[in-house]
Amino acid sequence: MAKKACVPLKNRKGSCFAFHVHTVIHLIFSVTNTSDGTGGVSIAGSVNKNRERTRRREEGRNKRWVYEKPIPGVNFPPHILKKKIHFTNKNVPAIPARRMIIRKKPFTGKNHAAPDSHFFENLLNNLYDGVYYVDSNRRITFWNKGAERITGFTSADMTGRCCDDDILTHINDKGRSLCRGACPLAKTIADGLPREEEAYLHHKDGHRVPVKIRVTPIRDSENRIIGAVETFSEISSRGAIAQRMKDLQKMALYDPLTNLANRRFLQMKIESRLNELDRYGWPFGIVFIDIDHFKGINDTYGHKAGDRVLKMVANTLANNIRVFDVAGRWGGEEFIVIIVNVREDKLFSIAEKLRMLVEGSRISIGSDTISVTVSLGATQAKPSDSIDTLVGRADQFMYRSKNFGRNRVSMG
Repeated sequence: MAKKACVPLKNRKGSCFAFHVHTVIHLIFSVTNTSDGTGGVSIAGSVNKNRERTRRREEGRNKRWVYEKPIPGVNFPPHILKKKIHFTNKNVPAIPARRMIIRKKPFTGKNHAAPDSHFFENLLNNLYDGVYYVDSNRRITFWNKGAERITGFTSADMTGRCCDDDILTHINDKGRSLCRGACPLAKTIADGLPREEEAYLHHKDGHRVPVKIRVTPIRDSENRIIGAVETFSEISSRGAIAQRMKDLQKMALYDPLTNLANRRFLQMKIESRLNELDRYGWPFGIVFIDIDHFKGINDTYGHKAGDRVLKMVANTLANNIRVFDVAGRWGGEEFIVIIVNVREDKLFSIAEKLRMLVEGSRISIGSDTISVTVSLGATQAKPSDSIDTLVGRADQFMYRSKNFGRNRVSMG
């Protein structure tokens, strides 16, 4: 096999570069002697200029060029061999017609070092969605900033804990705990299949947050499952809710404790919906909600604990209604939710869902865990209704729920 000579190209300071190009460039040249007997290389009198131009263009790319000159043996087209080529460099010996090849190779200097684990950790921490890893025993080994934002639990709270330690306690829309026999992480670790599911996780402040869960197995170099990664994102329209809160603040129509709409705003909304029902026939209903045994919480744990319970219930209601529905604080421990575009069966279903989610929420006070239930009264608006008759009817059905044992929905 023919040997190859390597000619280094020097920059202005005399240091060698070695840089490579994706494409292979063929420079065909022949040799003639100049009048002074010296030899050098130029193509149509412009190789030196082209070389300098190429060097300056590539200098800023952290590349280094290597010129390889294989021994000839290739038949070149006649129009190529007719190019005017002569030598001007004394240090380059006269050589027969050859082919100059430029090849591109990867550069592995410090500026191009492979990303380390900190790079990927920072990348995951900048994601808006929640991400966490578990090992084969479902022990959490990584918890990103997105997960902290959505759940309220920090990485220090979660790292090293098992996902079934009764922290997030995912439940489905039937109120069934996913951590006991229906955990998507456990199933994926067992069979290696990715999964998607909607659930309601427990926030550190006590309320329930609707999330979309995606689980994928993690495998080692031998394709064995060594854990899983779960990503989750909020389903509730946070952007729409935030904008709505700004509007409420500007109009001073929100409740300062719970950040829900206040009584005045609820009255305005009910009046507007009654007008739409009368003019267009658009149906809607309301749900009147009262926290069971709330006075006992204030008496036992104090009013600060009572305020936390009010916030917990308010957040659970606000996070689990549709964007165009409205939840507000009517007064004390009473709330009203305005549900639009529904008939009686759907209204009852929404009210029952809210009851179940409040029952599954809880807060911690010292060593005690506090959970509450609510009694609900739901009613469909009638064309003949006023604000007082509609709210009064819902209030009556709420008291019917109280009389029949609390923690239930009554409707009529």
